[in-house]
Amino acid sequence: MELIKEHLNSKENVIAFLLEDVVEFFGEDLINKFYVLASAVNKILTIIESNEAGYIIGIGHILELGIIIAKKELAHKTTIYLRQRTKLSGMLDAAFVDHYFERNEKVFFFSNLDDLKAIIDSNVV
Repeated sequence: MELIKEHLNSKENVIAFLLEDVVEFFGEDLINKFYVLASAVNKILTIIESNEAGYIIGIGHILELGIIIAKKELAHKTTIYLRQRTKLSGMLDAAFVDHYFERNEKVFFFSNLDDLKAIIDSNVV
C-alpha cells in the first residue's frame, strides 16, 4: 500500500493517503473515521491483496467495502483493485455485481505491483 501511495503522490495534483496516516481521529472509531475521510475525497481506491494461497490479507478493506456499499455517494467514487488469484467469499463476490460496482469500470484485476500501477494510471491519474 505504501508503494502505491508513493506512486500516486508522484503524480501532479494527487494527494494520496492511507487511513492509518490519519491518527487520533474520532477516538479511533474506524467506521466514522473512514466515512468522514471517504466523504471528503474525490476518489477512493480499494486494493484487495491476497497471499500465495489466494486468501485475503487483512480485514479492514472488507469493513470499508461494507460502508461504501451502504453509502451510494461513496460507491460512485470508488474503484476496486483485486489481485487475480484472490479467493472471494460469497458475500464479497456479491459486492462485485453490476448493482454495486461494474466490472471493467469499477473493478479491476491485477497480477503484480507493476500491473497494479499501470491499471491505476490508466483510470485514475
